[in-house]
Amino acid sequence: MPNNQCITNTGKKAVKCNTCGKTYKYLSKLIVHLRSHTGEKPYFCVACGRRFVDSSSLKRHMITHTGERTFCCNTCGKTFFHASTLKGHMRVHTGERPHFCNTCGKKFTTTSGLNAHIKIHTDERPFMCKTCGRNFRRGSVLIRHIRTHTVEKTFKCDTCGKMFRESWDLNKHLVIHSVEKPFKCNVCGNGFNRRYNLDLHLRVHTGEKPYKCNICDKSFSSRVNMKKHLRIHTGEKPYTCSDCGKEFADSSSFKNHLRVHTGEKPFKCSYCKRKFATRTTLKRHIRTHTGEKPYKCSVCDKQFGHRTDLKGHMRTHTGEKPYKCSACGEQFSSWSNLHIHLFTHLLCNCLCIRKSSVSVTGEGISGFLQQNVIPYGCTNAKAIGSNLLSQRLGFNSHHRVCSFFPHLQKSLSDLPSLIPYCLNAFYPAFPSGLSP
Repeated sequence: MPNNQCITNTGKKAVKCNTCGKTYKYLSKLIVHLRSHTGEKPYFCVACGRRFVDSSSLKRHMITHTGERTFCCNTCGKTFFHASTLKGHMRVHTGERPHFCNTCGKKFTTTSGLNAHIKIHTDERPFMCKTCGRNFRRGSVLIRHIRTHTVEKTFKCDTCGKMFRESWDLNKHLVIHSVEKPFKCNVCGNGFNRRYNLDLHLRVHTGEKPYKCNICDKSFSSRVNMKKHLRIHTGEKPYTCSDCGKEFADSSSFKNHLRVHTGEKPFKCSYCKRKFATRTTLKRHIRTHTGEKPYKCSVCDKQFGHRTDLKGHMRTHTGEKPYKCSACGEQFSSWSNLHIHLFTHLLCNCLCIRKSSVSVTGEGISGFLQQNVIPYGCTNAKAIGSNLLSQRLGFNSHHRVCSFFPHLQKSLSDLPSLIPYCLNAFYPAFPSGLSP
């Protein structure tokens, strides 16, 4: 046992980890815990190669290969491998959240979710990466992160050449090649190993959506997607990040989030070699190289590279303006336009608006501010030059911006509470509806 992790007598609980301070009643529990710091995982699954810190975790995992889901939820029919998992799932239906944070009162369905959340308040990050200096709340997250620096992708697929860091990742991938795909799509040629999967795929072409949500009537092409959607109504978020406590409704979003902590970016652009954390982000980026615009407006036939851009464009036809300024009540069709508009309120302190009756929205803000703002002496102001704010507002020379701006960057919803402090030095004219 390493010297810095020796056993310490604590009285009621007999042994203590000198790395993180956790105490345990039995030495065996401490030994297992120490592996979270060392990264040791001596127990491995012979079926898939996955490794575990203790034998009980391995036994629980083995059931996923050999056992049946014998524990069934009487409410929704979902089945589970373990009784404890079913017990936790039942709280989704009952709404029970028995574990609560003593600091902020937030409640959780599981102890693991609570423990991860508590670290947000303490901001304790005892695990540091020696390569890049990043700190982490959990040793397991640090271990995953370190692999992005040190571990080469040594396991190669002989069929397609794709590389993997772990043998069990390669084994999972090989299923794609080893399984026969006798069921071919007559439209696009994609192959499938089961008729059922082909039938699901065909709905992409036909537009068929036979599964309807009984709460909001939204339709889906598969039962799986409908179940994911139902979590919006039930509030179920079964996936919890052990590092920050954030909860997710689906596994894909959870996996993508984990890369925020590890810094892993496994998807590389073949055009410019930029790396991305998710496949979706990579696909969006590639369209900047190919010029592909797959999303078309049904009203004016204008095409867009991203679905969100099309959604925003449609508001020019419908007139919808869902984004409202909490300071003056003005409404906007896009979040970006509201974002720019909020700067006019914040800059009232240091770049005083001469013509308060003029409405500033959208693309006209740069020209308006160039003509209608003047530098003003503010004790909270500091010089800004060619930074993001200057570029966004179209300034070429140095101006002064209130020091409250960084706080606004963190949370734009705090703007109304910041305005009274920001307007301590002001020009007599203010934007309509705003007072110092």
